Amino acid sequence: MARILSRVRASAKPGAIHAYDARTKFFVLAGFCIFERQTHWLESHIDPIAERFSTTDPRGIEFHGAPMRAGKEEWQGIKPADRVQAVVDILSLLADRQLKLKVFASVIEEEHDGSRRDRATKLRKRRERI
Repeated sequence: MARILSRVRASAKPGAIHAYDARTKFFVLAGFCIFERQTHWLESHIDPIAERFSTTDPRGIEFHGAPMRAGKEEWQGIKPADRVQAVVDILSLLADRQLKLKVFASVIEEEHDGSRRDRATKLRKRRERI
């Protein structure tokens, strides 16, 4: 039986104030799916990018947009141009036909009625449907 691995991320927590526009009512839910046998190929292309930033522990580098953009966590002290190039290099893997990576995204309008807990529950249910 073939298995598909997936990863889903939200651009913000439900009810959170958006870092760049506190008035926004939208957030992005995005992710990707990959056939399980392709993970080795993906790692073999990600590792050299990570090694540019940590030769001792390249697998410890997380290519997460918010810290990369802000230069926080493991990205602290790394030049903005180098962080941008890392994003470009990682995103270029999406175009590689050998990987057969499936990417999906959805812009979701947050409901502002009900409690924060209600919104979190609704978001979790939306993720489960994906």
